[in-house]
Amino acid sequence: MMKNTNSSRFQFLICLLLGAIKSPVALCKLKLATLLLIYIALGLSFPVLAQPLQQRVVLIGDSTMAPYNGYGQALCLRLDPQAECWNLAKNGRSSKSFREEGLWTQVLEKLHASPPAMSTWVLIQFGHNDQPGKPGRSTDLLTEYPFNLATFVEEARAAGMKPILVTPLIRRSFKNGQHIDDLAPWAQSMKTIAHKLQVPLIDLHATSRQKVRDAGEAQADHYAVSPPGTQGFDRTHLGPLGACVFSDQVLKGLSEITGTAYGDSTLCAAY
Repeated sequence: MMKNTNSSRFQFLICLLLGAIKSPVALCKLKLATLLLIYIALGLSFPVLAQPLQQRVVLIGDSTMAPYNGYGQALCLRLDPQAECWNLAKNGRSSKSFREEGLWTQVLEKLHASPPAMSTWVLIQFGHNDQPGKPGRSTDLLTEYPFNLATFVEEARAAGMKPILVTPLIRRSFKNGQHIDDLAPWAQSMKTIAHKLQVPLIDLHATSRQKVRDAGEAQADHYAVSPPGTQGFDRTHLGPLGACVFSDQVLKGLSEITGTAYGDSTLCAAY
């Protein structure tokens, strides 16, 4: 009769771990049985090698993506359980200050210290605080801003991540009934870098602009953190409804790029 080779090898390894490799076979089997009984009695199980995560999604950017007043947390909730999601975006940061404050270094360190994933996507969205008039944060549109984006892309790739550029979320500002778009040059600059470096791009600027214009000023005001006329109201940051509306758009783009069906990307399309 042919012996069960796999079973024999398994017993051999267990015996080796027990320090019984020099013992007679019968004694080795006795020790193996004893070990199994102890595990059963204690309700334990043999450890298995941890399987790598299938996907991880990392978010870096400004307050329109950050927790509490951006769409990032709504996006992360909708990625579960298909992907682990880290929302590391921070209020008030630009492509310059996010790096200078050491936040990008923290992202890389966190990645290095974490279990591996089959794919780690990093969504990079800056623009609002790169605009003029923000001391310590503003960047030159023609030189610094594209250079900073390109550097994030290159370093993300070097760290084993797959970068995705996300054009800046639109501001919901109107004048005399007409929507005002002051972020178009930054969105275009990002598109140029995406094309040059062959980076996937989610054009949130375009889709959010169309959404706000279709909704109109009154409805778009409902996307804010708090109602018009109350403390905390502005036309940049997002409350729960706004976070749902614009995470719809990012989720759709992310699904198309990664080839993963994360769920319904039209959850709040009617609002």
